[in-house]
Amino acid sequence: MEELQRKRYTYLDLIKIISAFMVTFYHFAHGRVDYNYNELSAIYIPNIARCVMSCCAVSVPLFFMVNGALLLGKDRSIKEMLYKIAKIVILIAVWYATGFPSWFFKTLIILYLLTPLLRCLYVGKRKILYGMLIALLMFPYLYIYIILWMKFVNINININFCGHEMNTSELTRTGLFTMYSIVYYVFGIIMHQSELTQKRAYIMLLLLGFAGLIMDVVLNTYIEHSMFDGVNASFPTLGAFSMSLGTFGLFKNFTYSNKVKRFLSILSPYVLSIYVMHILIITVVANKLFQINNISLFGAIILCMAIDGICVGVGMIINKIPLLKEVIKI
Repeated sequence: MEELQRKRYTYLDLIKIISAFMVTFYHFAHGRVDYNYNELSAIYIPNIARCVMSCCAVSVPLFFMVNGALLLGKDRSIKEMLYKIAKIVILIAVWYATGFPSWFFKTLIILYLLTPLLRCLYVGKRKILYGMLIALLMFPYLYIYIILWMKFVNINININFCGHEMNTSELTRTGLFTMYSIVYYVFGIIMHQSELTQKRAYIMLLLLGFAGLIMDVVLNTYIEHSMFDGVNASFPTLGAFSMSLGTFGLFKNFTYSNKVKRFLSILSPYVLSIYVMHILIITVVANKLFQINNISLFGAIILCMAIDGICVGVGMIINKIPLLKEVIKI
């Protein structure tokens, strides 16, 4: 991710680091920590591990918001964005060769391609931009919760859509081909330039979002009769959106000591190394060497910190190699 040339924003550094840790935690701990799920229970009651995991639904959204805060703040040429995209294509090729999913980097390409247009709308056509954001918040964000509750209370309605008969029970969740990411990307710059400093408002947004994410897990687990993912599947929901705004706003309004600023500024340039390498390290360490199938919540947190530490160390080594250094700095 591009570094700010003249001024560093400590809270953006912190959000990037926490976001990267959440991604690592999700990929490692999901399926390894105990959620205390019992198929015989009528309604699933989330334990602490499940609640912590649900918070990871803001991981990638926060990363998109940081990108928006950094890239939509000033005019960007098409040439500049194409250069960034070219470097992401290289990263996608590396991930494809290792067999890991690359949807995240492909979504970044879409956002980078749209950056000049979104910047233009943000500067001169705000009404059009806000209309687009409202439309996306209606679909898929609100839509997902509507069909969730319809399935939970067993509301089945036959509808005719373009000559095709279907029942509302057939409706499924969608991220609109990851187009939901546009909302987070644009709200990154909106929140970054917002003058709202009332922490209570952000705490309320965070708590409401967390409640929405827990509701998503509880109701879907009941409907599907199996533990619902509640992280990737919850990115395009009002719960993840609200919690992301609250988290972003709170961190923006914290006061940071000079020591904390220096520490975060050292780690921040290597966040992309975590995104690129953490799955490979998890595969080698957790799956091949130690074959970790079950682990406590505390153990998972500690091990994920170690995994991220390894990624940062590798990133520091790569940073010494000019060509590779340029590739992992998008």
